[in-house]
Parts: sequence; structure tokens; C-alpha cells
Amino acid sequence: MSYARDHLIPLVDEGLGNSAYLADLGDGRALAIDASRDLRTLRQAASGRGLKVAFAADTHLHADFLSGAVQLAADDGATVLASAAGQRRFPHTRLADGDEVDLGGLTLRALAISGHVPGAVHVELGDLPDRLQSVPSGAVVMCGHGERAMTAASLLQAAGHRGLAVLAGGVDDCANATGLPLETGR
Repeated sequence: MSYARDHLIPLVDEGLGNSAYLADLGDGRALAIDASRDLRTLRQAASGRGLKVAFAADTHLHADFLSGAVQLAADDGATVLASAAGQRRFPHTRLADGDEVDLGGLTLRALAISGHVPGAVHVELGDLPDRLQSVPSGAVVMCGHGERAMTAASLLQAAGHRGLAVLAGGVDDCANATGLPLETGR
């Protein structure tokens, strides 16, 4: 018997490149992992298995779509679990590297794995319009896949920034290309 095979339900949202899951906790409750804002697929999977979503975990900051975790908290009373480093502005249980949460017989342990390029300034795409002037000229713009980086570069260029470059790939690709190790922490 495998927990993943028997209790982890992949949720597929057409059009999003997001991996989301519903974890059956074995007692009629479930953990939603990286739920998208459109909760129809998740709700159908949960109701089909007689599950109530008790926890909603965001494994990372979602710059490419809105998380459904806040809606699950509002509608279902789910406890939102999210990285302490994310500085989210909604009620949630803040998790740092090594923190553990008892889900009722199953323990969830947070592992900080998301390193950053040395000297990089992190600006979420949604926050960029308010921070256009704080971005240095000649910036190298990047994201995990490239789509958001192109959008960010377009916004910066429209605001008068010149000499921009868009890095193909994400932080791991940058580290591999330069041979420089990623930094961890804030």
C-alpha cells in the first residue's frame, strides 16, 4: 500500500500549468495542496469521496494564478498553511523550514527548498506596477518558466526602463549556467 497511490488525488485544471492535489487524511477530512482559485475540480473530487477540506496548503507563492486557499478557509473553515517567508496578508499558519503540523494522524513537515539568485530583488508580478521605480535600470527579469518574466519586462519597458534582459528558465537554470550557488533565507 502506498499513501500517494491510495490517498493523493491529482487535480487537473485545463489551461493552468499548476500541479494541485487533494490528500485524503483517512478520517473524512482532506488537505488541498496548491488549489487554484477555481475550486470546481477540487470540490467535485472532495464530494465524490465524501471529504471535507480541513487544510489548504500553498507550497510556494503563486505568481501565475490566484490561490484558492483563502476561499477554502472562508467557505469550509479550512486552516491555511503557507510559508512564513511569503508575508501573506491573510490569516494562515506560518511555516518555516522544519516546522511540523499534525493533520490528525499524518504529520506535514515544511521544507524550504525555494533558493534565490545572490543579490536578486524579488518582486511579485502583481506588485510590479506599484514598484516600477524601485527596479534598477538594466535589470535581468526572470521567473520559473518565462511567461511572467516577459510580462514583467513589458511593464517595465512601458514605464521607461531600458536595457532589460529576460532570463530563460528559473533560479536553478541561473545557478547551473553561472556556476554560482543559490542563497537561502531572506
